[in-house]
Amino acid sequence: KDANRFLVINADDFGYCEQRNRGIVESVQSGVVSSTSLLVNADKALEAVKLAREYSIPLGLHLNLTEGRTMKSRLSSLTLENGFMRGKFGFRKALENGEIDLNEARTVFMTNSVERI
Repeated sequence: KDANRFLVINADDFGYCEQRNRGIVESVQSGVVSSTSLLVNADKALEAVKLAREYSIPLGLHLNLTEGRTMKSRLSSLTLENGFMRGKFGFRKALENGEIDLNEARTVFMTNSVERI
């Protein structure tokens, strides 16, 4: 929009919840934020995509291997018994211990990001 703009302010976790979605839209409309990244497996991700289209918000993907559920069935090295991913610290510990299957991580990236969009 502004040819002189050289700083991009990106709002992360678009789709996390309704309140965050509203806050990001308001921040973009006010000119504070210039883009956002979509947390594709979040509860309000589809709503966020609709908002991005409605308000012409530049949208990127947030690679997520640690929070929420995966879009595919439970993958043993990335998820806990309850079907949720390990969280940031759990993932880091499992990665350090060699417990993360990198092929599963690739699958989660594709299904939680690229394929859903």
